[in-house]
Amino acid sequence: MNEQGMRSIQNHNAEVEIDPVNLTYHIARRWRCVLAAGVIAGAVLGGYKGVTGIQNLRNKAYLESQNAEYLKQKASYDSSAESLRRQIQNITDEINTNQEYQESSVLMNIDPYDAYRETATFYISSDYQIMPGMTYQNPDKTKSIISAYLAIAQNGQLYKDVTSELNDEMTIRNLKELINVSADYDNNLLSIVVYGKDKEMASKLMELIRDHLSNQEDQIANGVGEHTIKLIEKSSTNTVDEDLKKKHTDFNNNLTSLQNSLTDRQKKLADLAAPKGTLITKGSVVRNVLKFGIIGGILGVLCAAGWICVSYVAKGRIHTEYEMERYGVRVLGSYYEPVRKRMFSFIDSLTEKLSGASAKNRDLSRVCEAAAVRLEGMVKTEGCEGANICLVGGIDEKDLNRVREAMMADDRNVSLEVAGNLADDPDAIRKVQAADGVLLVEQKNVSKKSDVETELAMLEDFEKRVWGAMLI
Repeated sequence: MNEQGMRSIQNHNAEVEIDPVNLTYHIARRWRCVLAAGVIAGAVLGGYKGVTGIQNLRNKAYLESQNAEYLKQKASYDSSAESLRRQIQNITDEINTNQEYQESSVLMNIDPYDAYRETATFYISSDYQIMPGMTYQNPDKTKSIISAYLAIAQNGQLYKDVTSELNDEMTIRNLKELINVSADYDNNLLSIVVYGKDKEMASKLMELIRDHLSNQEDQIANGVGEHTIKLIEKSSTNTVDEDLKKKHTDFNNNLTSLQNSLTDRQKKLADLAAPKGTLITKGSVVRNVLKFGIIGGILGVLCAAGWICVSYVAKGRIHTEYEMERYGVRVLGSYYEPVRKRMFSFIDSLTEKLSGASAKNRDLSRVCEAAAVRLEGMVKTEGCEGANICLVGGIDEKDLNRVREAMMADDRNVSLEVAGNLADDPDAIRKVQAADGVLLVEQKNVSKKSDVETELAMLEDFEKRVWGAMLI
């Protein structure tokens, strides 16, 4: 037995893989069944929804109660959704405002662990004196004078004057948060604290504020009372500022809280369940029929395709040349039945063409003639002219005879004899035992892989050469 024969027998029990491309073509060839299943399933499901919808339309009491309940649920849903959308918009606006402020604010961009701060403390005194022995005493206007300076230091004109003197652009809001003015009425003190992104900025701001207060001294003296204002302490520090650190922390915590609130509202809106169904009207019934008709059609197509796949695997048939060659058997010829003339047969022709079928292999006599020429060449190459080769296979004997006659149409230097089915025909077994080799003839979509494996196992026992196979 030569190497090809040994390979055929050794591989007869190889695991046969499922080719997804061939499986796809197998389903495509049955597109009519798949389409019919989709149409039937769509008609059944869509028809069922149509019948129930018409029945509901005719039941006025049911119709009114269902529509009233739907409208109530929809109103509640719309109200909740609108409230959440409004909250989301408000929170989003607040977050954007805070982020814009954070980017533009000088104070929020000062490192609290490296903050520049300038401090100035002023002592304010008036000409008030206590007159001993006098019942009536002059009023002490010192506190009023301090309050006047405090008001001037905190009013809008101060901030306008300072911002106009600065070279860089700064809003009044950003300037206000850099200046802190406080008063100690018990000790007649006025304190000013100024922050800056650097030492120069802090000093510049303090200088502008002091100039502005100095310019207002005569006005306060004339309007409130004579006094003197004296700078008693001035300092410039670069240190860790706990107050500024707390402001940063509070701002970031507030921004995080807003973002968490936004996420929470967005999740609630996404999870908010819309009322099921719609108002029961003729239009809604028609839409339901179309909707469930399409769903039923898709389910029908999927179920039909799934059933074809299961059948393809479970039945274990020989469908393609690839499946035969997996056993190590050379396919000498493969015949495709002509496409039947019927409605939409062009789709069948296209499917067969894509799967490898052509006009040549739709002619059985031509396929058999080509296979015979190949077989004759193989026999000649092996030096086995005049060899007696049996045709075996699990198909009808008349089909075997038809293949033999087509292969022997011209005089061939090889003898072909019909043996039959090795599985249940003793005469076929005797003929094979007496022959020089065999040619398997199997029918696509009919011959079982298990039968082919049985035939190959018997041929291995008989040590017979398998010259190839014909698929019809």
